[in-house]
Amino acid sequence: EKIEAIFNAFAENGDGFISLAEMFKFMTSVFRVGLTPQVLTAINSMGATVRSPEELASVTALECFRDSDLNKDGKLSMEEFKNWFFAPEHDPGMSPSRAWAK
Repeated sequence: EKIEAIFNAFAENGDGFISLAEMFKFMTSVFRVGLTPQVLTAINSMGATVRSPEELASVTALECFRDSDLNKDGKLSMEEFKNWFFAPEHDPGMSPSRAWAK
């Protein structure tokens, strides 16, 4: 399943879970590529204050864990990750990977 490939990209140590550190590391690498000056300007124009890929990765990872780590064990299971990844507030039109994973 495609979502498993995405999950495994996050869960780099192979333990079957995503830690906050793994989420942060993966998101940082994604945002270093995709956070152009134009995107940064657009994000900040919506009321956010983001100055770097690392800052955006930190905010995103913390929000993900706050919303998705339902048993509060400090890691995301495949099911918790799927619930976050496919949540209705995550518009698939905004992310090609979400549309591809369905």
